[in-house]
This record gives sequence, structure tokens and C-alpha cells, in this order.
Amino acid sequence: MSKKLIFKYTRPNTDISWYLDMNMNNMPTDIKNKINTAKASGDITSSTISNIDTLQVTSELVFKDESSCENFLSNSSDSYATSRDTYNANNNITQKIEII
Repeated sequence: MSKKLIFKYTRPNTDISWYLDMNMNNMPTDIKNKINTAKASGDITSSTISNIDTLQVTSELVFKDESSCENFLSNSSDSYATSRDTYNANNNITQKIEII
């Protein structure tokens, strides 16, 4: 059964930049490579970024199964997540990460 990893972010105003731009141009190379490899292998079956409005954004990765999702998360970059979480906290950007 497929699993969906959802990242939802809300910022207080548009003067605050998102940690990643909407085109993922400033995403670290190792994270881009990891996503591209997972897509090429079929572990990630789809990915979307939705600019809900100017204050919210949602990013979704759909995995072919629970094992693929768990493997992706267990091999994720802690430094990237820490940097993202610190930036968001310092700029009052709320984040909700869920797996469904």
C-alpha cells in the first residue's frame, strides 16, 4: 500500500522567505539526488508542491509502499532537517510533517 509523506508550512507574512524556493533551486544536492534516485527506482511514484496561497505551501512525496517511505526517511540528511527546522523556528514558520 502506498504511503504519502506530507510537509505543510505556514509563514506569518510574505516578507519571510520559504526555506526552499518553490522550484527547489536551493535544495541541497544530496537531497535532490536522493529524491531523483528514489523516483528513478520507482520508490517515489509522484511528488508535488502546491502553493496553497501566499502564506501556505504543501509538498507531498508518494511512495510505492511503507518500506520505501521508511527507507527514505531513515537515510535522510539530519543536517538538512536541522537547518530547515531552525530556519522555520527562527522565522515563525509553522511546519507539520505527516505520513498517511
